[in-house]
Amino acid sequence: MIVHDPRPPFSYDDEFTLTLSDWYHREMPDLLSSAEVAQGAEPLPDSALINDSTNTKIKVLPNKTYLVHIICIGNWPGHFWVIDGHEMTVVEVDGVYTEPYPAGDKFLRVATGQRMSVLIKTKADASKNFAIWDTMDVNMMFVFENKTIPENYNPNATAWLVYDEAKPLPEPPIINHIDFQEDFVDDVTFVPADHEPLLEPVDHQIVLETGGALVDGVPRFTVNNKTYIGPKVPSLY
Repeated sequence: MIVHDPRPPFSYDDEFTLTLSDWYHREMPDLLSSAEVAQGAEPLPDSALINDSTNTKIKVLPNKTYLVHIICIGNWPGHFWVIDGHEMTVVEVDGVYTEPYPAGDKFLRVATGQRMSVLIKTKADASKNFAIWDTMDVNMMFVFENKTIPENYNPNATAWLVYDEAKPLPEPPIINHIDFQEDFVDDVTFVPADHEPLLEPVDHQIVLETGGALVDGVPRFTVNNKTYIGPKVPSLY
């Protein structure tokens, strides 16, 4: 559900939405009883999708400014993406306007459930089409877990900005190496447009520490080393 502000603090000609997600070929009951879950691991997604597809095409016009809504609707990994040949300027994160932040040649990324809006300016002519490259966050799936990425595993998905339907769809950009410290925009550098100062605790500070643990052999998320397990008989029907 996209909520339109009648007076946004920036101007644009049109808008479109990109949803980024992971996709499993097995259904949830099968995944929950899988060997990965039994060993305390997340099942690997089989593929990444853009707008629930591996063949998404977004028709655009030359010399226009588009507001692009990015929504991560996946289950587990976050996503990072780049629109080949187009400068992206972040203007909103999770419903909060930001001071316009040009991403330059860096990737942007969103976590599961996160939203972001960027402005892009299309090319002056329709001489070629451009790829939108997205990948699931291999940091979350492999690097932080000290695991090796399986051979032939493909975390990527490609969509296209289509200027001219008669012209070919290009291959995604070739990315040989990603430095997770240098190649990303750090979202803590975004500044809210209203410049409202951070609140500081006055009397009491509550600390919530999130983590994970095996409870009766089942991996569960925890808050302060405790987890919620629903009653077998619900208190509300």
